[in-house]
Amino acid sequence: MTHLKHLTFGALGAAALLRGGLGATSASAADLRVAWAQDVTGLDPHKQTAFASIRFLELVYEPLVRLDSDANIVPALAAAWEMSDNAQVLTMQLAADATFHDGTPVTSADVKASFERIMDEATGASARANFTSIERIETPDDKTVVFHLAAPNVPFLTALASVNAAVLPAAAIEAGSIGTEVMGSGPFEYESWTPNSGARLVANDAWYGDTPGPYQHAHQARIRALETGLPVIRAANNGISAMYDPYGRQLDALGYGVRGAVEAPLADSL
Repeated sequence: MTHLKHLTFGALGAAALLRGGLGATSASAADLRVAWAQDVTGLDPHKQTAFASIRFLELVYEPLVRLDSDANIVPALAAAWEMSDNAQVLTMQLAADATFHDGTPVTSADVKASFERIMDEATGASARANFTSIERIETPDDKTVVFHLAAPNVPFLTALASVNAAVLPAAAIEAGSIGTEVMGSGPFEYESWTPNSGARLVANDAWYGDTPGPYQHAHQARIRALETGLPVIRAANNGISAMYDPYGRQLDALGYGVRGAVEAPLADSL
């Protein structure tokens, strides 16, 4: 199966697609082009709430844990964790080989700096209310982080499974470059974004993840439009299509659980 090397988002309406736009040509096996109905509103994962921004930033940044398709909590940057019996101390072990896109290892210092940023009212973090129970964060070594909570908080672990709780480089936080420069640890690296026009990501070949994930592999893909006028993605290898869904439902399109899509038949004329 061919590795997906580039993921290109185009802020084009269905009418443009039908006239020729991105839909006029097939992308190469290594270049998946996606039409989106709503543009990204910003690049700071701690502040964004718009659906399009969340879905875009999920490809670049990662939280400590994530939810699978059955809403189970599964590893992301944290490879293992343990909650104390009183649900007030959460100890997490970071993935040993997780790195940011510049090759810098993801450490407990980055986790601590990220959550201190989220908890700082001046940041305006969208998920701050989920983490006000944190009393302190300890970093006994580079790959261990310990959250001490003021009171029992069983849902705390679930709250970590969001890009709004993404781990950012401590150096970038100190430099004040979050939102203007993009440095994540996810399966894709940020290349460019032109507001109201498009964005481009490049596959992170050094991604530590041990499964392909929803966006890592694809055969030839091309943009088309449904008879309803909504933009869709069609994968030439299996004929499955997916259209942009503002409610974030999931579809196992392309065979890898593409998020933010719903199943829809292609128009007979496509």
